[in-house]
Amino acid sequence: MRFILNNWRLVKLGTTQAQRKLFFNLSKEKARLTAMGVEPTHAEIAKRLNVEESDVSEMDKRLARSDASLDASVGEGEGRTVSRLELMPSPGDTPDQIAEDAELSGMLQARLGEFRTTLSGKDVVIFDKRVVADEPLTLQELGDEFGVSRERVRQLEARLTGKLRDYLTQTLGDAVELS
Repeated sequence: MRFILNNWRLVKLGTTQAQRKLFFNLSKEKARLTAMGVEPTHAEIAKRLNVEESDVSEMDKRLARSDASLDASVGEGEGRTVSRLELMPSPGDTPDQIAEDAELSGMLQARLGEFRTTLSGKDVVIFDKRVVADEPLTLQELGDEFGVSRERVRQLEARLTGKLRDYLTQTLGDAVELS
């Protein structure tokens, strides 16, 4: 019986104990009530099977519907047939979002390059090897390179990121949300 329930539809839906009871007994109970001369309402079926009325309503709808193909034609559009699949929203970014992200990324890269020219000494090294690096060095590695503690490198990095935040806010305004 579980196999039948699990393979009733192409798309599997999670079922509760009440839904399983309804799956196997709903049509039988409707027929029994009709034979007795009683209108088989959702409330009456729910009372007789000891389940929620909303479960009866949901299962009745599920059993009444048939599976629908996403490739099935749903109408004409621009002189060609349109399928359900074509009407579904795309999970990826839209072209305007991609263009916006590319433009913002370009602006940010340019501002980071300009900001780097304002730096000197240890700040340049921390910026290059820690802030904008694809694989940043650890605080300890930079501390060893400078001959200072990792806490001092963390302090320098915090000061540098504060300067960077201020610089980007001044040059880009609210185009970039900084955390």
